[in-house]
Amino acid sequence: MQIRLRILEYMEKSKISVDDVAKELHIDKEKFQKDSKKNWSAEDLLEVCGYLQVDPRMFWERT
Repeated sequence: MQIRLRILEYMEKSKISVDDVAKELHIDKEKFQKDSKKNWSAEDLLEVCGYLQVDPRMFWERT
């Protein structure tokens, strides 16, 4: 599973508004849809994790 999807699940479980995060960080809201074809850049990933105050490594799954 992609890191993006794991973060979205975390946000959902934590009841964190996608609208609020997308608006605050100026990231296209479509990137927060689970079925979106738009991936996050490394900058998007770090900004979202910074906003959530979580370590991005928390979502990394070694395969």
